[in-house]
Order: sequence, then C-alpha cells, then structure tokens
Amino acid sequence: MTKINMAAILFSASLATNLIIDSVGHYRQDVQCMFAYNGATPLPSMDISILVLIIPSLMYDLAVLLLSISILEFIVAQAPYPMKGMIIGLYYFFSGFYYLLGIGYDLIF
Repeated sequence: MTKINMAAILFSASLATNLIIDSVGHYRQDVQCMFAYNGATPLPSMDISILVLIIPSLMYDLAVLLLSISILEFIVAQAPYPMKGMIIGLYYFFSGFYYLLGIGYDLIF
C-alpha cells in the first residue's frame, strides 16, 4: 500500500470517526452541535469530553504527514535538478499560505 493510499484511508477514517462521535452525541442528547459557542454565551452542547476527538485528530495529522512526504518525494523525483530548490520552496510557501487562510477562516467564523 502506498503512502497516498494510506493517507486517503486515514482521511476517510478520521471523517467517519468524527461523524460517528457527533451522531452518537445527537442520538443520546437533543442538542444542535458538539461544541457550540455564540460569542460569550455558550449554547447547549453535548456532555462529552474533548479528549474523544484525539483519535480522529491523530489520524488526520498522520494522513497530512504521509501526503506531504509523498508530495515532496514526487517533487524531488520529477523536478529538473536546477529547479528542485525553487519548487520545494514554492511548495512550502503555498502550504504556509493555505495554513494562514485556514487560520483567518477560523477567526472570522
């Protein structure tokens, strides 16, 4: 099994685990969301520990790591020798840029 296939399986498992945790919480309690906040006033949310989300988070992080390794291996294998440094730098630049976009999205919403 390749790293990309393993990353896809881990992404899917992480999403499925989050959905299962959320579904079980909705079935047992009549609330809207797992963790809901409206400004300074917390909305009714499920009575579960946030530690439950460690397993899906670890699966997601491992999938991102495997995918990043695969992308960098592909870049090193396919790029012409004089351009490898520039292409790897572009990869890291765009990775950081999308990370900053995600942080901005989280802060807005």
